[in-house]
Amino acid sequence: MNRDIVTSKEARNNNNLVYLYMGDLNACSRPTYLFALNKVARKFGAMDAYAFDWSQLRNEHTTMIKRWLLETGKTTSAHKTLAAIKGILEKAFDLQLISADDYLRAIKPCKVKVNKQLSAATGRMLSEEEFTALLATCDKGAPSRAARDKAIIGVFHQVGTRLAEISNLDLADYMLGFTPGAGRLIIHGKGSKDRTTYIKNGTRTDLNAWLEIRGTDPGPLFYAILRADIPFPRRMGPTSIWKMLRERGHRAGLAHFTPHDLRRSFASRLLDEGVDISTIADLMGHTDPSITKGYDRRGETRKMEAIT
Repeated sequence: MNRDIVTSKEARNNNNLVYLYMGDLNACSRPTYLFALNKVARKFGAMDAYAFDWSQLRNEHTTMIKRWLLETGKTTSAHKTLAAIKGILEKAFDLQLISADDYLRAIKPCKVKVNKQLSAATGRMLSEEEFTALLATCDKGAPSRAARDKAIIGVFHQVGTRLAEISNLDLADYMLGFTPGAGRLIIHGKGSKDRTTYIKNGTRTDLNAWLEIRGTDPGPLFYAILRADIPFPRRMGPTSIWKMLRERGHRAGLAHFTPHDLRRSFASRLLDEGVDISTIADLMGHTDPSITKGYDRRGETRKMEAIT
């Protein structure tokens, strides 16, 4: 790709276009879109999205980016990335950093038709044995890190949260006027929509074990941990959680999975247990149960079992 448009000091002082765009997104969406923008910026030779002069993008650049995204990744990923680029170019236009003609021409390629039936089939369901193997990797090693990671994996499994939702949890969301043993948890979802769920059984035990190490100071529920295995009162970010899951999965010898696959597994498991889809939608923070249905990864087995 042409790398002539990106590494000047002006790019770093580019009216904070990325900051402005991120400010329009909810907390759950920011990591995903920033990751996508970083990928494009680095392809052009910039250090990251904040060091890239997005206002210099023109039709030939966005056409090239679209072709590259479709050749190297999934249609859904290309759709998200191009939507983010379009959003930033809109900010550039609002700040008069790009002319109306250049803006309209630049965003023209930023459309990708997504086949919802095909995109719904991405990802996979982790079995109970795989979750057990993941948790088992936390039975050895540095005690603080092991306790924290075990609690995080348990919450993913029992509650089906999004990656950013786990990161955004505070201690107050778990206690909230109750003792930790009560197990009530408030999750801050997309669009500033909060939902209530409950931590039970072994996951509650694991979470309470982490809280004994963490302490009762206000702040993030899941701390970062220093190399000396000392909890540090700083929020564990989505990227750090993703890396932790990837490392635990590798230790457990599991096939590739993403954090969102843990959410798909939650929905699939409850559907398999006969929980009605409206309840599952409420637990996952979906306003439309048809979205929840798209998380079903039980495959053909459920069809064969249904026929008697």
